[in-house]
Amino acid sequence: MNRKTFISKIAKLGMGTGALFFLGKSDRIAAETSAPEQEDAHRKFRTNWIKNLLRVMDETMKPEQQVDFMEQCGRACAATASLKEAEKFKGDLAGWLSTLKKWVGEQNVQQDGRKIVVKYSKCFCPMVADIEEQLPPTYCHCSKGWLKAVFETVVSHETAVTLHESIKSGGGKCRFTVEI
Repeated sequence: MNRKTFISKIAKLGMGTGALFFLGKSDRIAAETSAPEQEDAHRKFRTNWIKNLLRVMDETMKPEQQVDFMEQCGRACAATASLKEAEKFKGDLAGWLSTLKKWVGEQNVQQDGRKIVVKYSKCFCPMVADIEEQLPPTYCHCSKGWLKAVFETVVSHETAVTLHESIKSGGGKCRFTVEI
């Protein structure tokens, strides 16, 4: 499938699942429900939207294309704020690792030569962290792309990141290996 066809299918999916909200349902929900009920409705909407996105990806893309797509989403996410922080440590890997340890826990970032193991004891993705349901492993390649983007910014060259397990796909933690 070419990019134009894929984007068209994703746009149709988004229009189909989101149309009710854009046609006034969100106003009715706000008027008829309490804040916790609204949050629950938005969480359900977001969960269904993400599941539909992953289903369409499964139906229209090869597995390697799905991984690449999610990695690109992670890179785009990093570009919204995290890369500015990573840029402060350009050429200073030790400084970056120190900052990363503050975010995810001292014991969750371990360096062994050119390999860095990064673990998360909780999901940090603002899109799905509060979703209790398990997601297909493809989704968490977004975090892989985020790690690539920030580490490549710090070390100024390409890196390789391996996703070993993720909380959202049923793992006990999120665990990645970054090869610089």
